Amino acid sequence: MILNYNDFRSQIKNGDVLLYDSVGWINRYIIKPLLKTKYSHAGSAVWWNDRLMVMEAVPAGIRLMPLSVNVENYYGSVDLYRWSEQISDKKRKSMIIHAQEQLGKPYAKREAFKFGLKLLFKEKLDTRDAINKASTMFCSWFIADEYNFIGLDVKKNVADAYIHPDDFIEKFQNIGTLKIFKE
Repeated sequence: MILNYNDFRSQIKNGDVLLYDSVGWINRYIIKPLLKTKYSHAGSAVWWNDRLMVMEAVPAGIRLMPLSVNVENYYGSVDLYRWSEQISDKKRKSMIIHAQEQLGKPYAKREAFKFGLKLLFKEKLDTRDAINKASTMFCSWFIADEYNFIGLDVKKNVADAYIHPDDFIEKFQNIGTLKIFKE
């Protein structure tokens, strides 16, 4: 379902997950076919006063930017997902405070590459290689860490460092695809 961003933005909650389906050539012809995935990136919705933002881990590090700018400039679609069970506003706020503490942390380039190789070669993903209190993170790891902070496990028996954006589909409900329509 297509959601008009301007009409729907007030219904977006802290911690809702944004999954990105890129139509760029690298994702379309290399990453998606090799890894057999739909999504290539994940972010988290965050209310900052009256401004709706996205918090995400990108190669420049963990950052915060206006969601409207993010959706409008993304080369592909941005799908909104919500945890399938009710999460209290108090827990959502706690999750966001924890996420804010990660702002500026560097992107985990080496770990993302190693994770991609594990996916490509279908290696078992478990918790033994997990890095607790990581000094770096990549996108889906960052979002999974937010949910683990409030006691919700995105994928059972898999370390946050091995969560892929597609893993959010299992326990999250697809709300729709955000679009900005010019008036």
